[in-house]
Amino acid sequence: MKNSKNITIATLGTNYEMIYEMVGFTNFNDSFDLYKYQQNIKGINEYRKFFEKIDTLYLLSTDLNDENISNLKKLCTNINIYFSSKDISIKKIEIFLLNNTYDINNVQNEIAFQNLVYYAYIKAIIECKFNNVPGKIYTCIAAGRKTMSSDLQKAAFLFGCDGNFHILGSSNKRLNTDDIKNSSFFCDIDIKLKDYFQDFMPVYLGKYPSNEIIKDSEIINRFESIGKQLKNDRYIEPVNNNPGIILHYFPSEIFNNENLATLIQNRFESTFLYYSNSISTTDDCFRELFNYKKELIDKLKNHYIGFDIKNKEKDLKLLRNLPKTDLHCHLGGSLNAKDLIDLTSYVIEKDGLSNTFRQYNYPANIEEYEKLFKQFKGVKNYVHCNKSNLIFNFINMFEGNEIKLKKWIYEKIYTFNSLESEKENIIKVFDDGNIDETSFKGIGIDRYETLGDLQGTTILQNKNAIFFCVSRLIDKEVFENVKHIEIRCSPINYTREELNEFDVLETILNAIAEKDQYYREKGKPISLGLILIASRHGKMSDIYRNIEMIDDIFNKKEMNGKYNHNEKKKNYELIYERMEKYFKGFDLAGNENRARPEEFRSAFLRIMDRCPNITIHAGETGDEKDIWQAIYYLNAERIGHGLKLTDSGDLKKKIKDRHIAIELCPSSNYQILNFSDNYFKQNSEDTMKYPLKDYLDYGLRVTINTDNMGISDTNATNELLKAARLSESTCKGLNIWDILKIIKNGFKASFTDHETKRKLIEDAEQNIKNFLKNYIDEFL
Repeated sequence: MKNSKNITIATLGTNYEMIYEMVGFTNFNDSFDLYKYQQNIKGINEYRKFFEKIDTLYLLSTDLNDENISNLKKLCTNINIYFSSKDISIKKIEIFLLNNTYDINNVQNEIAFQNLVYYAYIKAIIECKFNNVPGKIYTCIAAGRKTMSSDLQKAAFLFGCDGNFHILGSSNKRLNTDDIKNSSFFCDIDIKLKDYFQDFMPVYLGKYPSNEIIKDSEIINRFESIGKQLKNDRYIEPVNNNPGIILHYFPSEIFNNENLATLIQNRFESTFLYYSNSISTTDDCFRELFNYKKELIDKLKNHYIGFDIKNKEKDLKLLRNLPKTDLHCHLGGSLNAKDLIDLTSYVIEKDGLSNTFRQYNYPANIEEYEKLFKQFKGVKNYVHCNKSNLIFNFINMFEGNEIKLKKWIYEKIYTFNSLESEKENIIKVFDDGNIDETSFKGIGIDRYETLGDLQGTTILQNKNAIFFCVSRLIDKEVFENVKHIEIRCSPINYTREELNEFDVLETILNAIAEKDQYYREKGKPISLGLILIASRHGKMSDIYRNIEMIDDIFNKKEMNGKYNHNEKKKNYELIYERMEKYFKGFDLAGNENRARPEEFRSAFLRIMDRCPNITIHAGETGDEKDIWQAIYYLNAERIGHGLKLTDSGDLKKKIKDRHIAIELCPSSNYQILNFSDNYFKQNSEDTMKYPLKDYLDYGLRVTINTDNMGISDTNATNELLKAARLSESTCKGLNIWDILKIIKNGFKASFTDHETKRKLIEDAEQNIKNFLKNYIDEFL
């Protein structure tokens, strides 16, 4: 196999010693290093990690007289006298000269030199990249006039380069002509290194991705046409195995009819604009992606996930590394079996419940509890008549066995209040704790909500329980690389025991603030927000209580006595400050069959006085009319679920035009309804088509969220995969480009101020850049 060739392309001025500095940066070994006495040698060696040794040098210059050429030849000879003995020699040097032009002093000369640079660069690509083993192309912009180095850097950007570097140093510290011509230069090398090279500092400037324009036939034809007109090349024979020097002379007038630079720039601009338009506007996907070549974009658009269960773990690993948002995340449904066990242990310890359990006549075992659950026709009905401590005692009976508790929740909990005909439809939990997803679909909203009867309002009647629940939710989101979370809940639902709504809100805000500070101090900042919920389940008076609470906080009223059940003075100023920071909006949630959005308009008018962000659950189990009413009666900026939009083109167009976001929650949508999953095509009879891909292709601002991550046994990463699994794009799921568009939608739809949103998207851009840099070879 032919060896690869590595080339450094450099502009050349009058200081020929720059060749020593360039070659010495890339070509070194343990026994010889021109920069070994440089004070920042550690920094230089860090830069060197981006480079390999070169064997070919391209020098770009204006014309040279015979004396210059003689000096240059001697310098190159001196290099290899010493470098060759260290096995780091240069094999070939090619010099590209602008014939009869000795300075860049007018526009015509600058245009001619720019063409010379582009010609040399294409030649290097052909020689280096079109090889059995492609080599590396590096550029050095340390020498020559600024216009010359600028032309070279532009060529590197247009064609791509594997490493660009500069050499900083004192202009007063230069070798003289005698040093350059002296064949004994390296005999006293240590003295020279201490005296000269210690003052120079190579700096790595980055690299540019390669570009497809090199394959343009018209560019290649013009390159070849120019080459045929170079009839006066000179070849200086190598002496004693030292590198030969090839001098290419370019008459400046050759470029009057063969303007290679203009053609290349025009091709690049037209290709960039065409491809930018073909992959949509920067509003649809991350701008960082537009810096990459078409080949990479095509890979992102042709790499599908969610179509083959064999790729599940690989797909999850890929998705976990991407930044995410979670805009639709219920606090009351966020705990899984392990979380419930951990929360119970935490509350028992903090509140000293072990003594309570011993003092009161609580049921003695799980079987006694089950009899009571059956008697009261459900866990929630039983708890409403009693205390949350009873449930902590019940969970504690599972003795830390999360799989046993999980099996009880999914296989048994709904049997206490469901119809006899439903008891045969068991949600199967395997012995390893994984749920049989084919049994956990299309179960309906009522049965789905029953799966959360051990959490939410059942146990969040206690400050320690609430604090733990909020903290655990945030920790789980951070683990999945979620960068912005909007937690939603209804504080009045947690006021059935000793707490009032201000106690609850204060505890939630304290937990959010503590986690906010914790992750900032760890250097992993996360954006956090709180959405307050009005529920269709409750009384209209409860909705007004939530609204009145918000009014009181933002009016800064002293609430002593009014809400002070336990006669402990509240720090309402701190609550106000934290609400200012974390309160993001208002939501209407709950079973849509209970009430239409129009029935809540009068209640929402009061909260609208404060111009909050509004998101409304609509079009999940209800029809499209619910979505219409949510937008026109309640001014919804986002729609929770919104699955029924397929019925009306007019409404869909209005949602697109107003940038109203759709909060899809794939797992809960699949579990409540009956959508087709690519993993289980054989079980897809009578299933519905998930609308995600249609929405996305239409241009709707679709986001992916967890909903009730504990009940649905999911997380933010899994939701992206589930979204792909439910998508039937030519039976392939979703491609990575679609996933990135969805992620961008999440940041744009977030209920944050302009500056926060800008910063979130900017940080996400950097995350995407790092993802492409570190993971593209592994995953794509």
